[in-house]
Formats: sequence, C-alpha cells, structure tokens
Amino acid sequence: MIINCDNIIIESFSSERYSEVQTYFFNQKSTNKIYLQDTYGDNHCVLKLVDSLSKRIKFCIGFSSETHPSKLNLIVLGQYDRLIIEVDKFLYFISLSKGDVISKIELFTPLIGLHYKKEKLLVLEEAELKVVNINGIVNK
Repeated sequence: MIINCDNIIIESFSSERYSEVQTYFFNQKSTNKIYLQDTYGDNHCVLKLVDSLSKRIKFCIGFSSETHPSKLNLIVLGQYDRLIIEVDKFLYFISLSKGDVISKIELFTPLIGLHYKKEKLLVLEEAELKVVNINGIVNK
C-alpha cells in the first residue's frame, strides 16, 4: 500500500512474522520512529512516512494488530506535527517530531470514520460520536 497525502508518501510493510517486521523496523534510517509495544495481533506492520520530493523518511511507526494493514484508518496532520492512527480498539495521537504517543483514546464500538476540520477531529463510532482536539483530549 502506498498513499500520498500532504507531500508525504505512506509506505507499508507487513508480515505475519513478528521477527521479520522487527528487523525491517530497526533497519530504517530515521531518528523519528516508534514501535507501539502495547499492540497485539497476528498482523505486524511498519508504516513509513516519506517526503515525496527528497525521499527522506520523516517518520516510521511499527505495531501489531488484529486488523489487516489495508483496513487501517489514519490521518497525517503535518502542519500540527501529528499522526492519528487507529490500531484495533484504540486511537493513537503521535508526535511526528518527537516520535512519542501524546495520548490514546479507547474506542468502544467499531470505528466508522474520522473527519478533521479546524483543529478538531470528529470520531464516529457505530454507537458513539466524539469531538477530539489534536492532542487527543475529548471535548464532547
């Protein structure tokens, strides 16, 4: 899967073998990277956010999931230094420059979709609606 948004190309690598994904992750030449240790599942994945012009890796994230990587929901907010990604029943808010998790929100029902506008993120679940700021703090 390769996705281009905001002059950032998102490249993915996935495998059912954890050791293969770990090796791939640690071989990436990026100072900004994070492996989400509190994720579990049979699908192991690494996502690279690559500058579309210079081909330099801007950020790298690795995790395990029950969900197939092609069904991931994520938003890159480069102007706010944020990556927002759904991994199973959690929504992670990650700082791209620091490579750390700012906050994590638990999802109680399946995620229908995400919509971003004016520093607010609308999180639509099957049975719930949340308005969240870019730091992962639930407003409503």
